[in-house]
Amino acid sequence: MRDTDLKRESDLKRRFFETSLVGFLKGTVAGIITGTFLNFRYTHLNNLRFFPHKFSYILIWGCSGIFYNLEIERKNIRNELIVEEEIKRNLYLRGER
Repeated sequence: MRDTDLKRESDLKRRFFETSLVGFLKGTVAGIITGTFLNFRYTHLNNLRFFPHKFSYILIWGCSGIFYNLEIERKNIRNELIVEEEIKRNLYLRGER
């Protein structure tokens, strides 16, 4: 592989890792906020037995944040690659004329 391909691949891996880390943090914060609200709302009633798995609730929110942010990043990368290919195609067509 060429150096540019290796550099592009490492750049994409770094972007995906950073995006997944940010998504996990956003999801965890959302899970903590909603979990605190639900815990406060339902511990005073007989519904305490419906919310015993607080850690798994926050973990699921973190995973949801990862998936959501990765889909957004994939869309952004796809758009960037389309623009790059269009630029290359236009340069190639201009070079032949």
